[in-house]
Amino acid sequence: MTHVYQQISNSFLFHLIQEQDASIDIEYLHRKEKSDSDARQAAFEKQQQLYSLKRDIQNQMVNRELLREEAMAEYMKERANVDSIINKMIEEDHEMIRINKMKQE
Repeated sequence: MTHVYQQISNSFLFHLIQEQDASIDIEYLHRKEKSDSDARQAAFEKQQQLYSLKRDIQNQMVNRELLREEAMAEYMKERANVDSIINKMIEEDHEMIRINKMKQE
C-alpha cells in the first residue's frame, strides 16, 4: 500500500510540476506577446512621428517655394515699373533735345 501510495504521490507531484511549468510557460508567452505588442506599437508611433515630420518639412519646402515665386513676381513687377519710369525719362530727355535743336535752328 505504501508503494502504491508513493506512486500516486509521485504521479501527483509530477503532474503538479508539469502544471506549474505549463503555467510559467503561459505566463512567459503572455509577457513576451505583451512586450512584442508594445515594441510594435512604439515602432509604429515612431514611424508616424517620422512621417509627420517629413510632411511638415515638405510643406515648409512648398511654402518656401511659393514665397520665392511670389517674391520673384513682385520683383519683376517693380522692375517693370522702374524700367517704365526710366524709359519715360529717356523719352522726355530725347524730346527736350529735339525741342532744343528746333529752337537753335
